[in-house]
Amino acid sequence: MPIYAGGKARLGKEIATFISKYEKKMKVSQKYFEPFCGMLGVARHFKNRKILCNDINKDLILMLKAIKDDWRPPISCSKKKYFELKNSTLHSAERGFIGFACAYSGIFFAGYRMKHGKRNFFKTFRDNLIDMRDEMKNITFKSKNYDEFKPKGMTIYCDPPYKNNNFKSDF
Repeated sequence: MPIYAGGKARLGKEIATFISKYEKKMKVSQKYFEPFCGMLGVARHFKNRKILCNDINKDLILMLKAIKDDWRPPISCSKKKYFELKNSTLHSAERGFIGFACAYSGIFFAGYRMKHGKRNFFKTFRDNLIDMRDEMKNITFKSKNYDEFKPKGMTIYCDPPYKNNNFKSDF
């Protein structure tokens, strides 16, 4: 899985294991809610439970829903197409995919990049996203402001967006 700003690609499985052990010890619900899910670094590691994942980035959620429903992202993206989608006001799975797949460090629309030397970030991102499809089967996706939720009887894992990180977003 590619590494990106705020990503849990390296720690996600360990965090999910810790949460599961804690839930078992405390004999609490197996329902799980992640209000700032991003690219599912933690949520994707839970099996056989109901999962609710939310992110305020509508394009990201549309992309994740589409991948879950067997959508195949594009295999390339021209610079012209990148900027058309970046400047678009219409939310879509394609916009979500291109916004992350072509961006520096996985920061949504943070500059056009397909490859760097021999590393094809676009292809790697696409392949990893498709490989995650099975891990999404128990996930319900939403795109709301986190304070619109009133969760009860759920384990909640929060990894909110970081303040003062100098990253810019388009949502």
